[in-house]
Amino acid sequence: MLVDTADGEGDGPAGEYVAVVDLQQGVDGVDKPHRPRRPPLRHSSSKAGRMGQELDLTVHTRTAYHIAFVGVVCYFVNLILEDIKRDGSATLLRWELLGPSFSPSVLLQLTALWLLVNAFLLANNLGVRCWRAGRELYVKRAVWDTLWLLAALVLHAAMVVVPAAGMHLLDLPTWARCALCCEQLRLIMKSYSYLREHARTVLSVPARPAARARHSARADGADLSVGHLVYFMFAPTLLYRDSYERCPRVRPLAVLVHAGVFFASVFTMVVVCARSSLRPLCGGEDAPLLALWTALGAPRFPLVVIRSYPVAAVMLAGITTAMHHWHRLFAELLRFRQRGFTKEWLNKYVYKEMRAHGYNIFLAKIFTIVVSAVWHEYILANCFGFLVPFFFFLYTLSTAFVLTEPFGLQKGNYGNLFFLATIPLGLALAQSFYFMEVYARLQCPVVDERPWDIFVPRQWLCDDPFRNCTFI
Repeated sequence: MLVDTADGEGDGPAGEYVAVVDLQQGVDGVDKPHRPRRPPLRHSSSKAGRMGQELDLTVHTRTAYHIAFVGVVCYFVNLILEDIKRDGSATLLRWELLGPSFSPSVLLQLTALWLLVNAFLLANNLGVRCWRAGRELYVKRAVWDTLWLLAALVLHAAMVVVPAAGMHLLDLPTWARCALCCEQLRLIMKSYSYLREHARTVLSVPARPAARARHSARADGADLSVGHLVYFMFAPTLLYRDSYERCPRVRPLAVLVHAGVFFASVFTMVVVCARSSLRPLCGGEDAPLLALWTALGAPRFPLVVIRSYPVAAVMLAGITTAMHHWHRLFAELLRFRQRGFTKEWLNKYVYKEMRAHGYNIFLAKIFTIVVSAVWHEYILANCFGFLVPFFFFLYTLSTAFVLTEPFGLQKGNYGNLFFLATIPLGLALAQSFYFMEVYARLQCPVVDERPWDIFVPRQWLCDDPFRNCTFI
C-alpha cells in the first residue's frame, strides 16, 4: 500500500509516498473492487524508496494468511488423531464441560448488559441537544457548560461502573465478561469522540442573538440526528464524523468470507484454550518433563512459559484475525469505506492532545502506552476477578523499551522478526501468570479475605496450585 503524506497525517515527509504493510487488504482478492487506484511510487535513491519499488508488500499479508491457515489445519489434524488414538472418536470439545458457559440465560444476561451500555451512548445525543439549546437561552454560559461537563463525567462513570457491577452480580463466565468489557471500552471511546466533535461546534455558537441567527443560517456543521449516531455505533471506526465515505454496494461474497473467517478464528481460539492452554500447567504428556524439572529444583514458571509459547502464538494470530475480520464484516454490511480503529483514536485524542499542550514526543508516547495498558488491565481484572497488574507493567515496560529503538530495530527488516518472536513470548508470560493465579486462588482460598487480597498474587503463597488441575 502507498500512503500519500501530503496532508501531513503520515509518518513520511510531506508530499511523498511511503510504502507500508496494509493489513486491511482482503483475502484472496475479495476486497479488490473497492480499493482506489494508488499513484505510482516516486523514484528515490534512498534504501526505503528502492525497497518500496522492488517489493510487493501486499503479497506478504496474503502469505501470512496462508501460513496461518496451514498451521491451523495441521493443529486440528493433530488433535483429531490424538482423540482417535485415546478415545476411538474425534471429539474436539467436550460440550458437557463448556455448555453451561454458553447457556441461554448467560447469553440473555450478556445481551441485556450490552444493550444497557448502548443506551448510555444514545443518551449523549439528548445531552448534546439540551446543552446546545441551553447555551442559546442562558447568559451565564460558564455555569451551564460546567454543569454539562459534570453530567458527561457522570455518564461515562456510569458506563464503566454499572456494566462491571452487573457482570459480577450475575456471576457471568469469564468469556462473557471479556466480551462485555471489550464492547464497553469500544463504546466509551465512541462516546468520547462523539462528545468531543460536537463540543467544538456547540462552543463556537456566538453569544449575540444576531450573530447567532447568522450562524444558524449557515448551519452548525454538527448533525444531531439519532440515525447518524446509530450508524456510528456499529461502524468500524472510533472517530465520529457527520458523514463517511460510503461504498456503492454491499458485496455478499465479501460478507460471507469475513463472517466465515471470524467464526473460524473464534472457534479455533476456543479449542486452543480448552485443549492446549492448560496442558503445560496440568501435565498430561508434559508430566514427565514437569516431574524432571521439579526434581532439579527449578521453578515451574519458566518451563510453563516455554511450553505455552506455541499456544500463545496461535492465540495472538486468532485474536488479530478475529478482530480484523469483525471490523471488515461490519464495514461491508454498512458500506463503510474508511478504516479507523483503536490506533487512530489514541493518536488523535491522547498523543496529539499531549503534543498540543507542549509535552515532548517521548512523554506523549509513554502516556499513550499507559492509557492503552490501563484498558487492557481493566479487561483482565474484570475477567478473572482480581487486580494483579502483571500485564500492565509487562506491556508498559516492553513497549517503552521498543520506543528507545534498541539495536536499530525500526531501521531494518529484522525488526519485524524481533516483534513476531517476542510478542507471542509476552503473551505466553501473561497467559502463564494469570492461569497460575486463577488456579492458585481456586486451590488455596483465604479463610479471612481482606479487601486488599485481590491485589496480592496468591500463587506466591500456595504450595501446589495444580494438584487438582485437569484439562480437556
